Amino acid sequence: YYQQEASKLRRQIRDIQNLNRHIVGESLGSLNFKELKNLEGRLEKGISRVRSKK
Repeated sequence: YYQQEASKLRRQIRDIQNLNRHIVGESLGSLNFKELKNLEGRLEKGISRVRSKK
């Protein structure tokens, strides 16, 4: 049981690290068009939230 949980957590950590790299503009070459559009939308939402708080 614990090995499965540890493996699941390692995958989640890896996925989150990859997402963070993509958000800061690293490792974008591995993304397909749909993933790039998704990332663009997420970034635009974040920018609009920041602007609305100013």
